[in-house]
Amino acid sequence: MEEKSLSILRDVTERVRYYARRSILDWLKLGEALIEAKAIVPHGEWENYLLENAGMGKRMCENCMSAFRRFGANDPEINRLNMSQVIALLPGSDEEIAKVSESGDLSKMSSREIQKAIRAAREEEQRKARESVAVMAEDKLRELARQKENFDRELKAKVEAARAEQSGEIEELKAKVEAAREERSGEIEAIRAEADEALAAKAGEIEALKNQLIESREAADHLRKAAEEAESRAREATQAAIDGAKDVSAQSSRLESEARKLREELADRDAMIQDLQEQYDSLRDEYTSAQSTAARGDAERTSADILSAEAVGDAVRIFIGQVGRIPFMHGTFSMMDEIEKDEYRACVAQIREWAEKSTAALETVSGIGGVVK
Repeated sequence: MEEKSLSILRDVTERVRYYARRSILDWLKLGEALIEAKAIVPHGEWENYLLENAGMGKRMCENCMSAFRRFGANDPEINRLNMSQVIALLPGSDEEIAKVSESGDLSKMSSREIQKAIRAAREEEQRKARESVAVMAEDKLRELARQKENFDRELKAKVEAARAEQSGEIEELKAKVEAAREERSGEIEAIRAEADEALAAKAGEIEALKNQLIESREAADHLRKAAEEAESRAREATQAAIDGAKDVSAQSSRLESEARKLREELADRDAMIQDLQEQYDSLRDEYTSAQSTAARGDAERTSADILSAEAVGDAVRIFIGQVGRIPFMHGTFSMMDEIEKDEYRACVAQIREWAEKSTAALETVSGIGGVVK
């Protein structure tokens, strides 16, 4: 330990020994001296120091130190008390000690009475604190209730204002929807008018094509008849040639050439008819689709698909016009191999089967509806 610290400790120790030998009233001074000594005494030597110099145990010395820290050494009222009374006051707060002092003379009260009075004062303070807290809680609850009432009132006013504003917006939206609906109705009428015009134009085109198709069919029939007459004359000429008429043979060649040209022309005409038929079917489909679009919302109307005799006749004439020369292709077939001939035989067999079934169907309904077998 440094020399300076040793010198200070020697002085403090003298004070400790002095106050320890004096009356109990000097113990507060003893507590002050002990506080100074404890700051200097090396760690671990404090209890031995107390026994050697203060002549009392650690607990009593700590009570002296606590009393000095709490009350000091210059309080006249405290200086009139003994150490037990002072120690009894230590747990109390300043307010509790003041209350006990007001109730009676502390110097005439035992330490037990002081402790009891401190507890009573503390309980009284706690009761008052609880009451104060309860009062504050009630005041806070009332304030919260008032704030809630104000908030509910403001919220209700805001809700009413929002409803009024929302109602106005809804009416405005309804007006806009109605205006848009009227505008849309006008657009729909305009589109419908355009669709009607387009339908009329398509109907005119279809009618023109139909007329053109009829004219082409009539021309094809005329060519077909001419070809049949030419072929008939060719067969007659061929027969005459077989009989040895050279001039007839030349005529037959010429007629066959003429018939071939007529057949070629007929084939071209048939191809043109087929093309026109396809155009007619396409336009008819477009016309039907346009009618369905223009009449949206109307009930669909269907009719039975009846194959009329006229339609069958037209189809047969078109078919014969395209493959009608097959029966007169002797020379062509003579140059074919069997595989190619088998393909023709299969097609002819299909035609024969269809004709037989169709004939059988006609025989089945013979006599019904005025049909004569």
